[in-house]
Amino acid sequence: MCDYSLQYVASRPAKTEDELVVTKFNNSITRGFAAVGEPHVAVCLLPGTEIAFDANVEIKPSFGIGILPNKKTLPAARALSAN
Repeated sequence: MCDYSLQYVASRPAKTEDELVVTKFNNSITRGFAAVGEPHVAVCLLPGTEIAFDANVEIKPSFGIGILPNKKTLPAARALSAN
């Protein structure tokens, strides 16, 4: 399972070379990653997973109007300590 907010959504861990898209899942108010061709399965990014984007990222605000451009194609990914 990815996150408690996706407890009623089928999920699987990310695999090397997965092509992911952001989607809103049925039975959830949460958006998350899904693999191309598997739109109803949440893909979980485990701590330490590195991802890259083909194009600049656009952020759609949850409670607002418009799209906020982000000039990054490589995210800052960090693993949280279990301690």
